[in-house]
Amino acid sequence: MDTQAWRASLDAAEAAVRAMRTALADLGVPEETWRQVAPVVTRGGGAYVSLGAPSAEITEQIAEALRTAAPHPPAGDDAAPVRAFRRPAS
Repeated sequence: MDTQAWRASLDAAEAAVRAMRTALADLGVPEETWRQVAPVVTRGGGAYVSLGAPSAEITEQIAEALRTAAPHPPAGDDAAPVRAFRRPAS
């Protein structure tokens, strides 16, 4: 990946970090927690945000904010299955 592509990915990741930090601060999450949020750029140019390891309480706050902001998925048999997280192969 060339420097220009890497920089573009970093810029995208940093913008997402700013948005996440703002959202967490608005939820009342302590600064020492949301300061852990960091930009990540993969060798392939993927732009990601690392949340670190937020506590269960903070994760519940984030989940509640997402539930409030997003439409609710269907319940019952029509509900989308929950898939387990698998770390991508390196």
